[in-house]
Amino acid sequence: MVALNTAALTRKNEQANHNAAKAGQYLALFAAVSLLLGLMFVLSVPEAAVSPLRNLTNSLEHATEQNFTATIPIESSDEYGRVAKAFNQMLVQLQQYRASTMAELLLANPVACTLLSRPAEALLGQPAAEVAKDNDLLREILRPLDVEAARREQAVADAPLLRIAQRGEEAFYRLAMQELVSFNEALNKMEFVGQIITLRNVSDYKKL
Repeated sequence: MVALNTAALTRKNEQANHNAAKAGQYLALFAAVSLLLGLMFVLSVPEAAVSPLRNLTNSLEHATEQNFTATIPIESSDEYGRVAKAFNQMLVQLQQYRASTMAELLLANPVACTLLSRPAEALLGQPAAEVAKDNDLLREILRPLDVEAARREQAVADAPLLRIAQRGEEAFYRLAMQELVSFNEALNKMEFVGQIITLRNVSDYKKL
């Protein structure tokens, strides 16, 4: 009886030791996997945090060089995504302000060049306000546009006829203006981007 009990206890002890060893192996494996996952998480978090900041820094550097087109990609809807969206909207507003204060002449057909007594290369790409300083006709053309947007259309309609001397003869022109709009993806809406100004010769009607 004593021998049987001793044998049973021995078997139980060996089984317990075997189970303990196996549990230790599982525990060691679990610890190793946890450590590996922890290291991967620690190494990936700084990159995830630094990458958006790097994009923001690059965009800021472009903005300081008057380049307001270098927007930040919006890749998430978290805090970084909201910051990127707000920054992109700020860039759009800065670009609009720069365009409004430095409105450039983008198109001038041969007739316009003749009326303004300027070659195309002296007009295209130049700030309209700068050219108007030395050009009386362009200054008169721009005058009705120098009002708030809500009153601009009426100001153009009420503008007097422009009297221009050509080849020793006097001609009369009516000013017309068409506003250009474009869809702004950053603000998700249509917005004003510029104007097309035209002059219509109404000399024949003036003589009636």
